[in-house]
Amino acid sequence: MLTRKLWISSAALLLLTVAGYALAQSPVPRSQPIMSEVVLVEVGQPAAAIAAPDDEEHRALAAQVQDAIRQATGAQLPIITDTAAASRIGERNLVVIGNLMTNKVAERLYHNYYVASDAAQPGPGRYEFRTVHDPEALGI
Repeated sequence: MLTRKLWISSAALLLLTVAGYALAQSPVPRSQPIMSEVVLVEVGQPAAAIAAPDDEEHRALAAQVQDAIRQATGAQLPIITDTAAASRIGERNLVVIGNLMTNKVAERLYHNYYVASDAAQPGPGRYEFRTVHDPEALGI
């Protein structure tokens, strides 16, 4: 009985010590501001590109996105291949069409735990819309 009380007392003391230490720590400062917006068009000019796999289905989806952005802003975002975009992540904002299985940019973001779109999620006929701020920590 004494051993059990001693064990519980020791565990409680350890928990209080760790909790007190955690509360005493100052917050981690941000190295750069979090972007609250993703700029696609700036002063009527494209500020992003659409990265799509080089197949008919995804190119058609990219063209639909391109047309919707052009109708809303007057600017036409260029459509580039996912391979070209993956080799230059960080140079500009991207609208990524596809998922882990179909797009090299999405694959890289998936493996670095930024996105979760794969062959199963979000599911047939569903889409994921997500912003990822500076995944390569380039300060952009």
